[in-house]
Amino acid sequence: MKKQSQQLALMFGIGALVGVALANLFVSDTSRVDIESVPTAPTSTALIVESETESLSSSRAFPLPPTVPLNSRVGLRVDNQAASNAVMVATISASNPSWVAVYEDVSGTPGAILGAKKVMPWETFTVVPLLRPEGTMKGNTYYAVVLPDNGDGAFDHLSDTPPLSPDAVVMVKFLAE
Repeated sequence: MKKQSQQLALMFGIGALVGVALANLFVSDTSRVDIESVPTAPTSTALIVESETESLSSSRAFPLPPTVPLNSRVGLRVDNQAASNAVMVATISASNPSWVAVYEDVSGTPGAILGAKKVMPWETFTVVPLLRPEGTMKGNTYYAVVLPDNGDGAFDHLSDTPPLSPDAVVMVKFLAE
C-alpha cells in the first residue's frame, strides 16, 4: 500500500510539472519582445504588439528632455535618412549594454516603439530593424533613444526605460526623406 501511495504521489508530481511546462509554453507574454530575433524584413504587418489593454509603448510618463535636438547629441547621432524598414544609427556611445529604440512621432512626442536593437559598449554604430514592413514613412519625424538594458538581455518597454531625469535622456529626432 505504501509503495502505491509513493507511486501515486510521484505521478501527481510529474503531472503537475508537465502541466506547468505546458501552461508556460502556451501562455504568451505580449509585454516582452526579443527585438534581436525580429528579421530585418519582417513579414508581419503589426506596427505595435498589443494586448487587450496596453500597446508595446506609450508616450505616457516618457521623461522628455527640455529640447530634443535634431540628428545629434552627445552619445547619439542619427542622420536624416531615406524611408526604410531599418534605421541607421551613425554614432552610438554607451558605457553599458543598452538599447537604441526608434519611436514614431505623435504630436511632437515619442509614440509607439517601431523597433529596438541592443548595443554593447564597444559598438560605435548600428542598424535598428523596424517591426512594420513599410518602415519609416517619407516626410515623418521619428525619435531615437538610448535605453539602459535591465540585464535580462531581452527588450522590455516596461523595464528597459529611460532615466527618470529628463536631462539624462539621450534622445534625438530625425526625418525620413
